[in-house]
Amino acid sequence: TRPSTHVPSGLPALPRVQPDVFDVGATCNLAAPGQVLLRKVEAKAHVWEVFSGKASLTAHLQKTRLATLPGVDVVDGPLHWDLTSEGVMKRVFKWIRDKNVQYVHLGTPCTSFSMALRGAARTRSEQNVLGDLSLARDRIANTLVRNSVRIIRYMERLGRFWSLEN
Repeated sequence: TRPSTHVPSGLPALPRVQPDVFDVGATCNLAAPGQVLLRKVEAKAHVWEVFSGKASLTAHLQKTRLATLPGVDVVDGPLHWDLTSEGVMKRVFKWIRDKNVQYVHLGTPCTSFSMALRGAARTRSEQNVLGDLSLARDRIANTLVRNSVRIIRYMERLGRFWSLEN
């Protein structure tokens, strides 16, 4: 029989993962079929808000007793990381691995992608999805979207969960 899992506030349980998901040198002992005991890796599953702004989602998730990591953002957030930097992106992937992040919520900035922009401020169209590459705003936004996709693909590869806002 499988051990029961308590899920706070009626949230669906995360599926059990295979030991090979924990690729940071974890030592695994199979205590019972379907149950894995971990050592040398953060055993608690975490939720992480990337492009968090003021980290409002993180604050609300903490009220449900879910384990969260500090929100990370380019401008606001508890952690100010330059998410256009390759070095920072390596740190993001390391945190996902080492902190046992099972769910990432991405609030990728949409400013230059918004259809609400009018006149000269609107630089993107169906024919020109990359925008005006002479503008730093559009180049930075394109990099942030590419890095969001990289995080999503990484989570998919690990068999973990994600959501994308905007």
